[in-house]
Amino acid sequence: MTEAMNRLAIAAASDERKREELIYSNEQPILRTASTASRRFVSRSDDEWSVALGAFSKAGILK
Repeated sequence: MTEAMNRLAIAAASDERKREELIYSNEQPILRTASTASRRFVSRSDDEWSVALGAFSKAGILK
């Protein structure tokens, strides 16, 4: 993770706008990871997106 990404992650813990920015900036890696795990294409309208976003959150990035 870059220094800028670390600062954004810390700010996202208490700022909804920063949280949305962090999610948006990491959307493709999150979707790619979900697709790899499910072995199929995943879009934001799939349940796997919600699961992946929850995992991203539980990883300590978001609150």
